[in-house]
Amino acid sequence: MLGLAEREFEQCLRVAPDYEQAYLNLAQLEVALGHKDRARALLQEFHQRHPENKPVEEALRQLGP
Repeated sequence: MLGLAEREFEQCLRVAPDYEQAYLNLAQLEVALGHKDRARALLQEFHQRHPENKPVEEALRQLGP
């Protein structure tokens, strides 16, 4: 079931690559799956394009180094 959710979020990002909530949700799913580095990479990718985005900045802060 989680694999399906992951594929759906990834499809969403292909269609709407600037959709903040999809990045946040996919990152949260990656953390739940134990893929903290993947979650961080996703959020950093979005943050590079949208450095003013506070929710993504906060999510990155919560993930830590």
